[in-house]
Amino acid sequence: MRFWIFAWSMSMVCLSAEAKSKDPFQTELDLSPRYEYISSSTQELANRLILKSKLSVQKQWFTFYFDGFAEFDNVPVEDTIRRTPNMGYLQELYVEGKWDSIFVRLGKQALRWSETWVLPSLDIWTGRRWNRFLFDPQSEQFNHSTGGSVSYVGRNFTLDAVGITNLGETELPQPLAPTIPGYTQNNTGGGVRGQLDVAGFHFSAIGAQQATRFYSGVTGNYAFDFMVPKLEGGMVTDTHDPVTSGQTQVYFGTAGIDFFAGRWTITPQFTGFTNQNPYLPYQNEGIAYVSATYQDNPHDLQMSALYNPVNYDSFCNISYNYNLNNHVSVGGFLQSYYGVINVPMPSIYAQYANIVGTGFIAGARFEVLGDWSSR
Repeated sequence: MRFWIFAWSMSMVCLSAEAKSKDPFQTELDLSPRYEYISSSTQELANRLILKSKLSVQKQWFTFYFDGFAEFDNVPVEDTIRRTPNMGYLQELYVEGKWDSIFVRLGKQALRWSETWVLPSLDIWTGRRWNRFLFDPQSEQFNHSTGGSVSYVGRNFTLDAVGITNLGETELPQPLAPTIPGYTQNNTGGGVRGQLDVAGFHFSAIGAQQATRFYSGVTGNYAFDFMVPKLEGGMVTDTHDPVTSGQTQVYFGTAGIDFFAGRWTITPQFTGFTNQNPYLPYQNEGIAYVSATYQDNPHDLQMSALYNPVNYDSFCNISYNYNLNNHVSVGGFLQSYYGVINVPMPSIYAQYANIVGTGFIAGARFEVLGDWSSR
């Protein structure tokens, strides 16, 4: 039945309660069911219920954290389209200990060493769920890695060390390979990052190894009252590229600014990179990206756009949510992507456009936010 998911989500009742007890543990639980109906001009793309849950348990120096979601989609899966199966997705699951200025974390955890959404960047440890067509909120598009991290947090200096036992995979849509080839057998890594704050400037330097890739780079920003200009640059050396079976190098740099104007936050940025891979049809590329958010309860408006003038990749998205109260929101989104499919290396956006068709994709959302806390 087409609307069984909608009826299920409408019947979900979430309560918010706060109870005080002598229990020394501090517990927070969030359960948030979300219903979505998504369609293009030619086909139904999703009629699904997504159940999100978060659990945090703290006691003095110890923290346990869980974050995940499960999807139940009523749209039949076609053989030619690798849609996401009905399953659970683990976002984070870790334990953390704190001793003075030392933090130790073990498990599947978010380790984002770059603030950019565009690749390439110094976001070394985060995979992308590109097979989900960018329908999800940004936090659900990321696939984090599993391992251990140790951080020393001083007054003006922070040092992070990471050891990865299982890299977060980047998943691709049909007809591309399910994941990026060449990294399923060797998916370990490690790295260090130093951060320094001096007179309003924030700097970081990074060195890391991810499978057969070696990263090095720096970032910097300065916080004004109304804006934060940012710079990021680095190099990636792949000693065994899955395409060439040889060594390749990528040099990249990003410049961007975060503007703050009342309830608006606007973030334009440009990323340029050189890929020294003779098998690619072009070695020099640039990506322009801008996002804007407006948040003034009960209104939440978000927009983003991307354009690559070399391979003609483009993507745009606008979404709006209206909070009926503290626990219920309704909204929708429009998005579109374009890319050239008949080039030697078709882009991810070209695959999207080829699968779902040109024109805008429309989606409607209904979400219930529930939180329980016990202290």
